This record gives sequence, C-alpha cells and structure tokens, in this order.
Amino acid sequence: MTKQALPALKHHTILYIHKAGSGWGGAQQGVFDMVSHFRNEFQETYFASNRCLLYDRVAQLGVDCHAISISSVKSFPLTLIQLARLLLRLRPDIVHSNHRYASILYMMLKKVIRLKAPLLYTARSSFPDKTRFRMLGDSIVAVSESVKKNLIHQFKISEDKIRTIYNGIELNDDHGQFDAEDPLITNLKESDKIVIGSIGSLVPVKGHAYLFLAVQQLPKEIREKIKLLVVGDGPMRPELETQVHQLGLDDVVIFAGHRADVHRMIDVCSFLINSSVQEGLSRVVVESYLRSRPVIATDLDYAAEVIIPNQSGLIVPVRDCRSLAMAMKRYIENPEMVKMHGVRGKSFIADRFTLSRMLENYHFLYHELLIQKRK
Repeated sequence: MTKQALPALKHHTILYIHKAGSGWGGAQQGVFDMVSHFRNEFQETYFASNRCLLYDRVAQLGVDCHAISISSVKSFPLTLIQLARLLLRLRPDIVHSNHRYASILYMMLKKVIRLKAPLLYTARSSFPDKTRFRMLGDSIVAVSESVKKNLIHQFKISEDKIRTIYNGIELNDDHGQFDAEDPLITNLKESDKIVIGSIGSLVPVKGHAYLFLAVQQLPKEIREKIKLLVVGDGPMRPELETQVHQLGLDDVVIFAGHRADVHRMIDVCSFLINSSVQEGLSRVVVESYLRSRPVIATDLDYAAEVIIPNQSGLIVPVRDCRSLAMAMKRYIENPEMVKMHGVRGKSFIADRFTLSRMLENYHFLYHELLIQKRK
C-alpha cells in the first residue's frame, strides 16, 4: 500500500464496536487486523466490546478499550445506556461495527440522541432476517458477493449502499515465537499418515458432526491411512469428542485446540475440509489456498468465489456425509490431484485477498464517509 496516495485520516477519530464470543476465529482476526493497522492512521482509535479474547488482544496494542455489556440481548437496556454514554463522551467521527446487534444498537441511539458519526457495518456472514431490523448502517461492507446478495434479498437493502471488500490475509503473518520442535507437528510430519485439516471454532454452524460421520463412512483401509487434525476450540468440544469416541475414531481424529500458529497447522496438512452449514466467506479456505493447500468445501454461496470445482477444489452438498466421504476418498487416492488443485487454487485467489488491498479499500471508504459527514 502506498501511503502517499491515500487521503489522510490523522485528524479524525474512529470507534470500533463489536460483540465477540470467547474464542478466536476468522471474524476476530479480521477485526484485529483492521484495528491494528488503523490505530496508526487515525488521531484516536477506540474499541468497545464485551470482555473477551479479542478485547484483551486489542488492549495489548495500546488501543483505548472500553468494556460494555454487549454479550447478551438480556442486557439490552444496560448496553444501550453504556454505549450512549461512551458515544457522548468520545464523539468519534466514524463508528465501525462488526456485528449486526452492535449496528442495531448504534442506529437506534443515532436517532434518539442525534449522533452525527456515520456507521459503517461489516457483514461477515449470510443469515435470514429473523429480527426484521434493517438499520444496519449508513454504509455496509459485505465480505463476499454471496453476503451482498443476502443483504439485498433477505434484508431488502439497496445495492448502492453495499460494497464488497474481501477479507485480507497476510501470507506470512505468524509473527509469534513458536516451538520449532512442537511435538504435535513433529509427530505428524514424521508419521506415514495423510493429514487432513479442519480449522475453525467448534460451534454448530461449522458442521464438524457431519465431517466425523463422513470419516466414519470411509473404508477401513482408507481410515487407517489418515489423521484428521481438528484445530479450534469452542462450546461443542465435549460433545464432539464424545461423538468421535462413539464412532470409533479416537485413533484418527486429533483435537489440537486453539492454535496461534494456524499457518503451521495448514502446512502440515495435505488438504483441508470446510464442512460449514453457514458461512459468509471462510477465512480458512482462503488461507489454505494461499499456502497451496486445496479444500473440500460445502456448496455454500461463497464457495464459487474461491474454488473452481474439480480444478482447484471439490465442492459437496451441505450436510451430505456420503458425498463428503467420497470427495475425501478421491483426494486421498490421488495425491497428484491434490498438489495440482492447490497450485491452481493459489493462482485463482491470490490477488483478491491480500491484506494490503483490504486495508486500502477500507481507508478510501473511511475517507468517503468523512466527506459525506461534512455535507
């Protein structure tokens, strides 16, 4: 990114608001990347959310953080009061929400106490409009074309109000100090098993239960050749561990828990699987292709934006364990296809998902919002 070509933001302030879970996933990483960058571009950068891992990591950057009770709808009155007081005290020039609930709260307050700061809402997933609330922001970013379509058709939001900005990913962003002789990685590299990866929070929408059923349907001689590396943590872990045990897959499935070195986890795999039943745009799928690892993914709308079927990856119906098992068997028995799909996949997506491009797009959008605010 050439800073000389970008309009200055240094005389303005921004407040990021978020409602985050306790774990760490693609959404949290995306917000963290933005705050980490733009804290150096704005005069003041503020962050407000419930106390969580994202909150703690943003605070470690030296950003002015404010804890609000936004984790539950039950605390709605308290959250509204806390947010109103915070907004009246900080008076930010821009508010950027990364969660639908946070957006609704701000737009309600904007009408009541006449706040002037425009709201930018980043929509990171597709979902039905269950609340009938459509006050999502003055401007909206969709992280994929499929999310944009969801906003138009489900929420009846005007297309000219939405801009698509793909999640940006740094190809080599493992900045931490990691154990070069990590026993998990060492054992996987030295084994004669084909390592298959599944990376994501252990929550229902990620479809792990269907993945384990698919593995169980593989012929015994195939199962004996593989290890399924499950990276991530979440509330479903005890239930999923029980399922794995009941299916007799204890020798196949490895629960690695939360890992900061996601890229090292990808590198140790032959290919990855995204078994989600709902997804706006899978960050892990993009990360995998940037490291030349192909993906078997469910046929959610976003998949067409990152995978060329049968050329850079395999796509199977959602919740279809048999089709997923067949796709896994196909890759396991054709290692050259796996390598070829990985190379093609990286070529297909590399230019569209760079972190620098994402940050540049947001930079110009922030500038546009500031101009509109002055009118």
